[in-house]
Amino acid sequence: KTIAIAEKRLPHCTFIVDDITKLTKLPANNKFSHVISYGVIHYLSEKGVADFFAALSRVTKKGTRIVICRVPNKNYYNSYQEFRRRRNLNRKLVVKDQLQWTWISEDFIRRHVEKNFEFMPILPLLQLEFPLKAFFDFVLIRK
Repeated sequence: KTIAIAEKRLPHCTFIVDDITKLTKLPANNKFSHVISYGVIHYLSEKGVADFFAALSRVTKKGTRIVICRVPNKNYYNSYQEFRRRRNLNRKLVVKDQLQWTWISEDFIRRHVEKNFEFMPILPLLQLEFPLKAFFDFVLIRK
């Protein structure tokens, strides 16, 4: 349903639905120069995250820039609840024990990408109110 809505709003774009741990539906002769992953990889298992980086190394060419945004670390839950409290967000409270996320560290990312990518940690804009300790964002550049 989401893809159908996106296709109506952006008819000049091509949408591909694929397993991000495999990326088998991308064309072999891809011309991608940039990839963005926003709020996705923490839904994967550790093996899934490692497979995602392996798939990226297969489908990208040298120099491709990959931006990975909104990667929650172990401080995410408490920081996010505080952020919601301060902002008076009325959405249903997420119960901590129900989270199925993989808490990803910078060291974990480095171990799985440095063979194929240059790793550069970045921070969100400082004017954002969201607690910076809850996330780290990074850029990968294909070696």
